[in-house]
Amino acid sequence: MAWNYTAYILWKYSIRRGENIINFRNFMNFIFVELGMKHRLFFHDGERDLCRDLEYLKDLGAIELVRNDKSITKIIVKELLGEIAKAVEDFPRKIKTRLFEEYLKRIDSAIDVSLGT
Repeated sequence: MAWNYTAYILWKYSIRRGENIINFRNFMNFIFVELGMKHRLFFHDGERDLCRDLEYLKDLGAIELVRNDKSITKIIVKELLGEIAKAVEDFPRKIKTRLFEEYLKRIDSAIDVSLGT
């Protein structure tokens, strides 16, 4: 049930890369290696769990998925994803919780470190 954080991560990742077409393998590597292993922030149990979140975001109309015969190859980011990400970003301020603010700070930091910004 991390689809909302997946939306936030994907939006921020695409903005920092300056691209709306994201290579799935690169994004998956970011999720599990950079964010998970290096920054100790886990939102997904594995590739299948991440793909379920992406399918849900596709069903919402926030992204498109490009596939080869067997798997996702690219993620196309749409503007709706930015609206979802903004709602995720605003949520901690509305409920006044520091835990969710910390999640967002760590996600942003991992993206900055990973992409060298």
